[in-house]
Amino acid sequence: MLLQLQRRSDSDLLRPGEVAMIFGVRPATVARWSQEGRLAYTLTPGGHRRYWWAEVRKLLKYEETT
Repeated sequence: MLLQLQRRSDSDLLRPGEVAMIFGVRPATVARWSQEGRLAYTLTPGGHRRYWWAEVRKLLKYEETT
């Protein structure tokens, strides 16, 4: 899975479940992080959250340093 993450483009969009898998948390936690402003997101036309890989990577780096 790590190899797949390294090959992503910064503009790739991830689903909440994918982000949750990366961090080892539940999708509800990812939703809470976005509501708290910790993780930027965009909405699909249907109103579903999607997360930019670049933003996920930033949070990963932050989590590693704390």
